[in-house]
Amino acid sequence: MTGELSMGRDLHGHEERSFAVDTTPPLGERGWDTAVTEAIVARMRADRSVVLMGLEVSRYRADLIEEFGPLRVIDTPISENGVVGMAVGAARAGLQPIVDLWHASFVYIVMDQLLNGLSLSQGLFGLPAPVVLKMRTGIPVRTPGTTHARMPHWMLAGVPGIDVIYPSCAEDAGPLMAAALRGLRPTIFLEHIDLCKQQPSGPVPQRLEVGEANTVATGADVTVVALGPTVRHALAARAELDGVLDLEVLDLRSLEPLDLDTVLASVRKTRRLVIVDEAPSKTSFAWWLSGAVRAQVPELLAEPRCVTAMEGPIPYSPHGLAPGIVPQPADIVAAARCTASLTTGVTP
Repeated sequence: MTGELSMGRDLHGHEERSFAVDTTPPLGERGWDTAVTEAIVARMRADRSVVLMGLEVSRYRADLIEEFGPLRVIDTPISENGVVGMAVGAARAGLQPIVDLWHASFVYIVMDQLLNGLSLSQGLFGLPAPVVLKMRTGIPVRTPGTTHARMPHWMLAGVPGIDVIYPSCAEDAGPLMAAALRGLRPTIFLEHIDLCKQQPSGPVPQRLEVGEANTVATGADVTVVALGPTVRHALAARAELDGVLDLEVLDLRSLEPLDLDTVLASVRKTRRLVIVDEAPSKTSFAWWLSGAVRAQVPELLAEPRCVTAMEGPIPYSPHGLAPGIVPQPADIVAAARCTASLTTGVTP
């Protein structure tokens, strides 16, 4: 839906043609991909310094280049390190780039730009770098892709000066992308491959802020902290244990900044903790978080339990092997039962 016409200038200061101001109603019942794209388009309409770049980004919507032009919608070669380097330079020059890296496995190629360019830009050089790196993550258990089976969110959350957002549902995806673009900080926006075609199943928040965890379900016996796709598994486990154990399920939404206060408040109530993370145990965010909670909640009745992905290389074609590779509801049920049995001596 469009409204009044507006005039503006392009990146060279030349007057542009008039364009229709977006008066589309709130996100409503739109799917994940549509909601994220519309959050990007809305920001590009509101701020002419915002540019979108990456492999085939013009395919987000058929009219993107027509509306914004090739200087603001840039299809790039497969050269991730160069593209992110270009984005860092553009940000230091006053633009706000959004870069689509496609898959998070490619982030290892750009670590120099990430560590020595993006994260240090403000603190070392006094130059803001409001770059949003959008990438899809997740172990592809239905299609071949060993080289696309990395889960780097734990590592990215440890890079100082960079926010890491990890939505778990279609309802939150659009508002969290809008929050990332509004915040003007270097940000990693992770989209799990099993979720990005999802449709909302409930109301869509009109506005979210980065760093606010969501208590998806309240409970009294065990706190289950989940991130990304594992939130749905935690809810399935809660339903299975209904009448046996009362699970409180938290969706972190972002790893940096981390809403540790909400996690600690829940754990102090239940005094038992299970953390679910679709990453191998030794390199999972779950292990770091379990240590942080142990240090601040001495009244725990049992050691936190981490439910994580398998160790070792992911099979090239793991179709049908998901239960043995990534956390499943049954794994969360077992962890919750074990945590409760350690404190009561009786297996629920």
